[in-house]
Amino acid sequence: MKNTYKEIDGWCEEEITTLYDKAIKEFKDDSIFVELGCYKGKSTCYMIDAIKKSNKKIHFYVVDNFSLEDVENEFKENLGEERLKSITLINEDSLTASKYFTNNSIDFIFIDTIHNAEQLSNELYYWNPKIKENGLISGHDFTHCDLKNTFDILDIPLYNVIFSHLIHYECTTSKGTFRNNSWWYIK
Repeated sequence: MKNTYKEIDGWCEEEITTLYDKAIKEFKDDSIFVELGCYKGKSTCYMIDAIKKSNKKIHFYVVDNFSLEDVENEFKENLGEERLKSITLINEDSLTASKYFTNNSIDFIFIDTIHNAEQLSNELYYWNPKIKENGLISGHDFTHCDLKNTFDILDIPLYNVIFSHLIHYECTTSKGTFRNNSWWYIK
């Protein structure tokens, strides 16, 4: 088990911690939070510890099929037994996992799975009905693969997509260098 999220490989910069803190502050006990995509557990660990520190009773679901680099055991090892007890882990792809939630049941969702427009469109299509009115829908890597076009296609006006923090960082992959940032909007 890692002592803090900072010891875990992955992504959870200030823009994500700020967004997670905002969600915890805004929502009440018995809220339902969902994280789609957890990699090795860095942001998951942050959220678990932040919820615990808040003394709120928030139901936290983590969805990942762990198809990326076979990281499920590392995820569990990083979080440790005690943290794992505080979440509901759904080991399925995000679209299939949406069937476990009723419409208008989720207060906050963070989408950080496959970063392409088709996947984001599908996730918003499947998950948007699950979000309560005034619920918070968010995600990562807005500029990674021109996800802005997805919001345009789904007729979500850009002015409703409000950046959680004006921090951008560059990420170099085999496909080039991208500026990443988190996004959110209120349903």
